[in-house]
Amino acid sequence: MYIKNPVDHGTDEPRKAQRNSDGKKRRQYMSIHVYLNGEEVGKLEGFQPSHRDALKAKLFEVPGLDIWHEEGRWYTILYDVNAPVPAEVADIVEEISLYDLIPASPKRESGIYRYKSAEAEIEPDGGEKPRIQVRIRAKKMDDLRELFRSIKAGSIRPEKSYENRQISWLLNLIKNY
Repeated sequence: MYIKNPVDHGTDEPRKAQRNSDGKKRRQYMSIHVYLNGEEVGKLEGFQPSHRDALKAKLFEVPGLDIWHEEGRWYTILYDVNAPVPAEVADIVEEISLYDLIPASPKRESGIYRYKSAEAEIEPDGGEKPRIQVRIRAKKMDDLRELFRSIKAGSIRPEKSYENRQISWLLNLIKNY
């Protein structure tokens, strides 16, 4: 599973700090893309090209919602895992992806995690701060949200652990000795 690191719609520059509805500074690394059925996007009421600059991605809009087209896919962006999928596009969602960096504590195993329609891959970030990269894909926002919360809380184990591979190999060697 591969999800691009969060950047501002195809540029190599990180997003500028934005504010949540409560005025608090929004974390800059969370990115949630809601991918849309390309055949249905053009049928949305009020769909039109935007006159604002969108850098490398092509920006379109329906009243109250920005929609991007990049690398053959249509998507809109959410900046909060608690935000609902916008009603204007809820019926044409194909997939939702999330990328985030979370604190390394509590300890979480690197590997593949699953919850209903959601699948996540988590690995250490490798940066100067101890953080974990979380990449999730799901068909339903509720599934993505529940898996993300479970991973953050450290209350779920991976279906496939990257850390147990070496240990299980060693245990099999000892068992067969």
